[in-house]
Amino acid sequence: MQLSDRINSDADMTPTSWQERCLAVQSEFGWFLAAIEGLRPAPLVDRAFIRALDECWIQPESLVWPVVRYLTAKWPRALSGVAVAGEPQLFAVVCDPLLLKLLQRTPALTPGLDTLLARVRCGALRRIMEHGDIDALVPTLTALAIRGWHSGYALTLPLEPRHEADHAQEATLVAELGRDLEESKREGRDLVAALAVYAAYAPPEPDHLTAALATGDPAVKVIEQNVTAPRLRQREIARSLEPVTGLDPSSRKVADQYEAHPYPSWIGQPAHSVRLPEPVRLALGPGGPEAVRSVLVAGCGTGEHAAVAARAWPRADILAIDISRTSLAYAIDRLQARTGDRIRFELADLLEIGQLGRRFQVIESMGVLHHLADPEAGLRALTSVLEPGGIIGVGLYSAAARTKLAAVGSRFDKEEMQSDEAVRRFRAWALAELKAPEMLYSPDFYSIGGCRDAFFHVREHCYSLEQVGEMLDRAGLTLLAVQTPPMARERLASVPEPADLAGWAAAERAYNDLFLSMYEVWAQAAQRPE
Repeated sequence: MQLSDRINSDADMTPTSWQERCLAVQSEFGWFLAAIEGLRPAPLVDRAFIRALDECWIQPESLVWPVVRYLTAKWPRALSGVAVAGEPQLFAVVCDPLLLKLLQRTPALTPGLDTLLARVRCGALRRIMEHGDIDALVPTLTALAIRGWHSGYALTLPLEPRHEADHAQEATLVAELGRDLEESKREGRDLVAALAVYAAYAPPEPDHLTAALATGDPAVKVIEQNVTAPRLRQREIARSLEPVTGLDPSSRKVADQYEAHPYPSWIGQPAHSVRLPEPVRLALGPGGPEAVRSVLVAGCGTGEHAAVAARAWPRADILAIDISRTSLAYAIDRLQARTGDRIRFELADLLEIGQLGRRFQVIESMGVLHHLADPEAGLRALTSVLEPGGIIGVGLYSAAARTKLAAVGSRFDKEEMQSDEAVRRFRAWALAELKAPEMLYSPDFYSIGGCRDAFFHVREHCYSLEQVGEMLDRAGLTLLAVQTPPMARERLASVPEPADLAGWAAAERAYNDLFLSMYEVWAQAAQRPE
């Protein structure tokens, strides 16, 4: 069916249905754009990628590798590693509008691009400390500042002999540059460039911005609006939050991890609705998702999952809870203005959710239970507030998929990795060695919070599908569906039925990274006896 036919196939669509159809087509084109290999550089292709990133046709992380492939075709010497310092292509690629848009939409990168940008940033720092002219790099540094804020300033040079002096001096030079800004030692364009360099390394405080804002330079305003202002807002929101439940003592260790860096960091998110597995839709009855009025998102983190839930359950009031003040503040700052009263964020522990005295038709808890001291206790707590016949979706780590990640992670002390500098040292080692592709090619590798959550979490449990099924049985839940992982249709000759645990387990034995993110399973509570 042609795209035009897809749009025009139903003349009686409501405005909401029409909008959903258009967004679905937009998403399909985004995936089509991402899948094409061998694209030749052309202004039309640049514009298509920039628009796809700007409007979030699909998850920005899914466009990282397609964009980098395209940029490599456009600037082959710069991104294939053969260009030498000072070569024009190196400057051209780091100033390319498409790359700048990518930096502003997601922390995720590729190892080579990450290293190139770290070197450019370091070179700009050295140059500005000598009062050299770096005006042409201000747009790149401004984009790195936005990315830095969302990534926890994870960017770092590889741990290589040629960068030993840079590693030793960067922190000292950044501190000196910060003092220059506080004491108004810079003026004019030098001031704007100095602020852009500093912001690429650390979030500027208001004292750093005062003189620079007076210049009226748009780059300064971009940094103020996208880094300093949200940081201050979120700090105040976090302070104002009052818990609505108690905090189980076993939850403190995990809460502390997320206070340092909220996770996941996200900038843009696709606007199209989520496709629920068909057995879930059938279990909801004739009204489907639109009949659902109460949804709990347990462990909402920075709000990305809550935003997805708001689209999946379009008429529901959503309660989104988390134990991290910092993560909730991030979520409230990003979402409250656009979602209004539909999503209510509360500081609460899912283990104590019964204290709220209410029940929910749908509960979602993706990537949360496996971080509890007793995941089954968490599942029981959630099931206890699920309405009879209600639906629950949970995400749990796959032991098979995480085997290689666990092997690399075991080489490092997880307690030590709660330090930001320790995570940066790990990244520097990994970028130099290039021996851990499971990490290097994960979007989580490119942010401090992502590294810590995915590779060095203070607590995690992993499962097989058989164990997940047994856990659901013990909780009195009936499995409805295993969410089909993205790569399943490409790899499997025959995709198992949604509730065929044995079939999915066999598929995972053939491809042990099939559930690399996690198992996402949907289940239903028993109906109330008549």
